[in-house]
Amino acid sequence: MGNDGVEQVLIEEKSYTRILTMNRPRQLNALSFQMIMELRKHFSNCEENPEVKLLIVKGKGRAFCAGGDVAAVVHSVNTGHWIQGAKFFWNEYTLNYIIATYSKPQVSILDGIVMGGGAGISVHGRFRVATENTVFAMPETALGLFPDVGASYFISRLPGFFGEFVGLTGVRLDGPEMLACGLATHFVPSLRLNALVESLTKVEISDPFAVCAIIDNLDVIDRCFSKNTVEEIISALEQEAVNNADGWIVAAISSLKQASPMSLKISLRLIREGRLQGLSQCLIMEYRVCCHILCKQASKDFFEGCRALLIDKDKNPKWEPSRLDLIDDKMVDRYFSKVDDEGWEDLKLPPRGHGRAKVEDIEKDKVASEAPIEAWSLSMAEEMLWESLVAKGKDHEEPEPAFAPADVKAGKWMENKKDDLSPSKIWVKDIPATLNLKWRVQAERLDELKNLWKEDLKKKIKIVAKD
Repeated sequence: MGNDGVEQVLIEEKSYTRILTMNRPRQLNALSFQMIMELRKHFSNCEENPEVKLLIVKGKGRAFCAGGDVAAVVHSVNTGHWIQGAKFFWNEYTLNYIIATYSKPQVSILDGIVMGGGAGISVHGRFRVATENTVFAMPETALGLFPDVGASYFISRLPGFFGEFVGLTGVRLDGPEMLACGLATHFVPSLRLNALVESLTKVEISDPFAVCAIIDNLDVIDRCFSKNTVEEIISALEQEAVNNADGWIVAAISSLKQASPMSLKISLRLIREGRLQGLSQCLIMEYRVCCHILCKQASKDFFEGCRALLIDKDKNPKWEPSRLDLIDDKMVDRYFSKVDDEGWEDLKLPPRGHGRAKVEDIEKDKVASEAPIEAWSLSMAEEMLWESLVAKGKDHEEPEPAFAPADVKAGKWMENKKDDLSPSKIWVKDIPATLNLKWRVQAERLDELKNLWKEDLKKKIKIVAKD
């Protein structure tokens, strides 16, 4: 309960479903320490309650969740000890891990703003339903921070180098773009959300609308954001801008030049290293970096960014170091080392053991960490069917997709079947491997699969499910 006596997380019981509503609409449901602890309590209670089969998470007002309440974190550090800020992130990252390893399906209704910490509450869950009102971003580099809440894990697994683009520039994505790159699993028009929730609470779910559209310019993004350093990325974008008048390129360059140079360097390192690590490793790595930022031993950019954008709102942060060329590798390395402070310890995540795949098991999957994986976008009904089979004690191994072409079942890419685009057969990226989407399909010729994925997007395919 907040200082004003209002519950920051509301819980509603409907049959076998529990609906959790983040209740700070005036703050765009920004995650306070109290809200994080309330969410942890509710997730734990629902997981232990055999009467609960499904969780729905949503936000009150025009935002799902606009991120962590970092202004409050900065205040607590400035008026106390940096370890108070570290406590906030310790519990937030633990909540992210619990969600990623949760034994029951979670449906997040992303009808509005989803930024920073809001991504951690939703992307690690089983289903993310976007609408025409959805606005997604990871804007941390503009604040002198870095994309955290496990983002080094899930954005590093976006197609090609789209993760670098999203993480470094803070670009905003709409609902169809979230669906296209895999950050969302479903698209439902906002007018149908009440009907969707009603169907979910009855565990009699009809296929939602699925709209697959839109991320253009993937080739340019890959060319530029595959470079080894932030400086080379900016240079490549500037060269593209000479012959390409697309507004997004100019906007990306502007965002990169306005962001904290140190945050950009740290974020690129996190994304690149996170691509080869499991979620628990990513969260532990992010916590180390976060603690170095909070104790101000190397840079005070996070506090300066919050001052300029959130407190004084002069929008004129004074970054230090002020330029990318003033930052060497040793300065960045420091953020990834253990914190030299008495009483500090690495993030220790709780042991998790449920019917659903453990993160530790996923980390052993070399394919998940070393190569792109494509997956079928399943209808909620199909996923819930699998969950019901598990609940009845059936085998936990992944079944073959009943709707997959024979050559895909055989592990081969579907040739000459590009027109097979029914709503349950849309190819999307399996972003966090922790989602453990059932009927996961791996193609032998990954490069060919990736190229076809791009071509489908460039054609702006739009598919609408039957009512």
